[in-house]
Amino acid sequence: MGKSEQTFEIQIEDDLFKFKNFGSYVSRCNISNNLLGKATFLLHRFHSNTIFNEPNLENLKVIQKECHQLMSSVKHDSLVTYILNNIDNGVKVLTSSEAPIPQTSNLKSLVNTTNLAKLEFLNSLILENAYYINSVDELINDDDFEIPLLDNSIATHYLNKLIQEKKLDEKKIKSKLLDFYADIITNNVDDDYVLTTLNEIVDHLRFPNADEIIKNKDQIKISNYLKVLMDHYKGFKEENYTKWEDIIVKIVSKTFQSINAAGLASKFFAIKGDSLQAELYFRNFIIFVKKNKELSGVYDDVLSILNVSNYVKDKEQVTHFLNLIYNHYDLTLINTKETMNILENNKFGSVKLPELTNSILLSSWEFLNSQVDINTNIQDYFYSLTNIFQLNIEDKGVLSKYEYEYAYSLSLIKQNEKSAQWLKQIILSKQPTNNLPSWLLLAILESGREDKMNALTIVNSILTCLDIDEDEEVDEEDLVNINDLTFESRYLYVIFKFLQIDIISEIHDISDSIDLLPSLFQLYEKIFIKNNNFTEIKSKPKFTSQYVLQLVWMQAAKLYYKNDQKEEAVKCLKELSDIDVDFKNLNAINMKGFVLSDINQFESVLSYDAFNLIALIGYADLLLKDNHKESLEYMNKLNVLGLKISTAINSNIQCRYSGQLQMLLFRIYKLLGHGKDLQQDILLSAIECLENETILDPWIIKL
Repeated sequence: MGKSEQTFEIQIEDDLFKFKNFGSYVSRCNISNNLLGKATFLLHRFHSNTIFNEPNLENLKVIQKECHQLMSSVKHDSLVTYILNNIDNGVKVLTSSEAPIPQTSNLKSLVNTTNLAKLEFLNSLILENAYYINSVDELINDDDFEIPLLDNSIATHYLNKLIQEKKLDEKKIKSKLLDFYADIITNNVDDDYVLTTLNEIVDHLRFPNADEIIKNKDQIKISNYLKVLMDHYKGFKEENYTKWEDIIVKIVSKTFQSINAAGLASKFFAIKGDSLQAELYFRNFIIFVKKNKELSGVYDDVLSILNVSNYVKDKEQVTHFLNLIYNHYDLTLINTKETMNILENNKFGSVKLPELTNSILLSSWEFLNSQVDINTNIQDYFYSLTNIFQLNIEDKGVLSKYEYEYAYSLSLIKQNEKSAQWLKQIILSKQPTNNLPSWLLLAILESGREDKMNALTIVNSILTCLDIDEDEEVDEEDLVNINDLTFESRYLYVIFKFLQIDIISEIHDISDSIDLLPSLFQLYEKIFIKNNNFTEIKSKPKFTSQYVLQLVWMQAAKLYYKNDQKEEAVKCLKELSDIDVDFKNLNAINMKGFVLSDINQFESVLSYDAFNLIALIGYADLLLKDNHKESLEYMNKLNVLGLKISTAINSNIQCRYSGQLQMLLFRIYKLLGHGKDLQQDILLSAIECLENETILDPWIIKL
């Protein structure tokens, strides 16, 4: 994630408050032996069983018992007493055992402090107290109520819960800012109203003098409203885009280097899709943020900065501030060496935070994951993906997507055992039905074993579901309504059939697999011709039935080619060429190269795709069979091909983990007389990949 800034040294109370405000807690805290340390640790356990996870009543009763024991040690410490009473009242409310005992809501009058971190901590305790004992009078009567920073995620959590559960009577709220915030949080506000509110404030604004920047009430007011919108508002209406642009220009012209104005502008233009304007405002935003940090020594609200960076999709700043947060608050990061072992190490959900904070961090990791080119940096891909798993993903569809991506990515780098284990324990144990991609990937992985019966059993069970007659008595979950299948699902059924045929070829004989070809064409006709209730994407050739039909004829040509039935294979090529398409299928050109032993076909493919694995294999295989092995021209061709293959292996993950391609490169290096060490390295790598070779390459799963 790049170079990190120095982490906090947890040595004094101030740092403890920063951690508790954010929602994290570290074992490094060296004040755990005093009352405040013990109380805050107990508070963290209380939050772990209420905010971060579903309430666990048994755990809460244990926490309450320890809370009562600690209370007996407290004499004159009002802050510790308040913390313990909050815990006790929370448990009472959640377990319905007793009525909560009211405590003074004006904690700030009892604890004299001007330290910002401690004040924020007091605010979170006050809001927690208000939430559990349902005492909100002080909140709604506070004309100068301050909205918590996003960094104070515990306070934000309780304030939002008070609003969402309607414990605040909005009609009685005296603070216009709190009332505005409540409307934003509940989506109970129209975009026009937001614009009107801002215009009313801006109309009273004038550009501040040097001594008024942080003292002028109107400047403070607009800054507070902009902060709320920057952190929480998403309801920009397209028809109001021009009005938003106008109000942003007004605000910028009447404020001086306003972080919140630049941040809101960045967010707005990013949502609008105007990347240039978003980038310009974001550049100013970061400049203002860094200037403010130089003056104060710390970032005011680093989570808010990260949130804006997420909207603008600035990789550098997202990486920087995400790294900063994880280091500052001692959040668990997956070590790069552990990214492929998280199942064995049980590395799941280790970062527990309130919902909004979790959501912002999750957005950051998802963005970074989407930016990684898996071909050039597979390690970064696994790093961002596994750190996604450390957070709470409420959307089960999104979680399933990432879980599958993890298994699939492992299969691409020949981590077959780990991928299969992940599929069985994490994915298929939860969703065994309606999960074709996972079953297909598992079957492909199992086909790499010496005993291929497990793979064949999976394939046969899936394909059998398509052949159930209407009058057969079967479990309802086994029935497949072909008309309900997406194009992708139909494609996967065809690949299942390919795998079945190839496994039969491995277990028995190619002639046995050729006998299955009629059933392959019947399957294609059944799901793509007779039942054609699916959507094609003509602009994407792979998402067309003609593309799949080409694959079917290529499967037939491959079998005849392997069985030395060249005439039949050529007939299949003729059928391929007769399919009416307006796209170039490189797979079809490759098959022609194999059947006709025509090296020109592979050269043609490589002119379109320099890293095409099949073309490189075909080209190398034919060249190595050439009889002119002593000529200078032949050695030059080998040199050129060796460079092409080594470049592909270094640049493309499919080529990098192809044992067959690496073995061909070893043979080329041997003929060229390259160093023994280089030859040995490529041979060992080839052998390792070949040991984990599957009958079908997992790449075939994705269209």
